[in-house]
Amino acid sequence: MKKLTLLPFVLFLLTGCEKEFNNVVDSQTQTYTFAAPSVPQNVDYTVSPVITPSVKINNLPAGSTVWFDVVSLTNDALIADNNLMKDDGQTQTDGDTAANDNIYTGKFTFTNQLATGNYELSFWVTAPGTGGDVITKRIALKTVAFNGYKPNEAPVISDLALPDSVNALVDFTITLKVTDANGLTDINSVFFVLTDPNGRTAGTFYLTDDGPYGPVDPMTGQTSGDIAAGDGIYSKRLHFNNTTAVKGDWTFSFQAKDNSNALSNTITQKLTLK
Repeated sequence: MKKLTLLPFVLFLLTGCEKEFNNVVDSQTQTYTFAAPSVPQNVDYTVSPVITPSVKINNLPAGSTVWFDVVSLTNDALIADNNLMKDDGQTQTDGDTAANDNIYTGKFTFTNQLATGNYELSFWVTAPGTGGDVITKRIALKTVAFNGYKPNEAPVISDLALPDSVNALVDFTITLKVTDANGLTDINSVFFVLTDPNGRTAGTFYLTDDGPYGPVDPMTGQTSGDIAAGDGIYSKRLHFNNTTAVKGDWTFSFQAKDNSNALSNTITQKLTLK
């Protein structure tokens, strides 16, 4: 790491001017001044793993170099060093949007191998000093909270509530808990396949997590019977038609599917229609 190779007087200078995280280390030097870097507070891999930190530096001498390092605060591991920051207007290359505006910009991509956690960005400048010496100085620190990549995992269903038996034309409500390591927004559908006592499939029916004010089911003329929207408890209110339903044991097979078409475990339970 470049910090370990600095001359002793440079190390002493850095130690004397450092401040707490997320603050400018030193607002001015002998030859140039700078403001706090612009860095996002949070980065979500699934939204965009690329960041383009920038810092405005005025009166930076010719021949100076600006860069930043990235360190994991979880284990103090150096993730990337010497990420050059430029004022060249090369948006595609380094993220800089306008040349010669004294705003230096670099680019860093959080890979899918990096764990969720806090990462520290250290900003450095190497510039000629007033006495002709070349001085390397850390000018600022910023902390970024990173929400890392999560490989897709299938949903999991549990806590089924289904009566053991019912009478025809009597409403009952089914509830089922659904979880997903990738979040409830990854749930595409929750359903059950219904089989009559003769082994014939009666159809596929869907449960919803839409709360008490959800849409009315055209088959039942009622809402789903769900109590609270968005809590991961999916519901379905229904009844058996007395004139057509076969008496006996009906089989309900439940599953959930996510947005990647991964299917959950299956829960199968019988209900006796009296």
